[in-house]
Amino acid sequence: MRRSSFVVAILIAVASTAMSAQERSLDDVKRDVTRRVAQRQPPFDDVRADEVARVLASLTSLDKDEWGRRWCEVGLAHEKRGGELLAKGAHAKAIGEAYYLAYSYLRLTRMKRRPKEK
Repeated sequence: MRRSSFVVAILIAVASTAMSAQERSLDDVKRDVTRRVAQRQPPFDDVRADEVARVLASLTSLDKDEWGRRWCEVGLAHEKRGGELLAKGAHAKAIGEAYYLAYSYLRLTRMKRRPKEK
């Protein structure tokens, strides 16, 4: 009997979390992300505020795929920059920073794979 009560309690908690997430507006989520970036809170602790502001400005819904594509685009741009710096023989610190920024944005995405090249 205790086990079934525990399962019910977990299901209620999960359902209430899902409902509260659905109740948040796009503007609420954007404000929360902006606050977390300013306070350098995970997972936004190693990203650039100006780039995040551009991504947030481009978002028109709470669709996770849209958000994933936007974070992925920024991450891939940093990855490309890292490759260019590497090819030029740039200082290891600059190369590392570019690749770390790529990682920081790509970890925000929920996409399982990169978008197709155009």
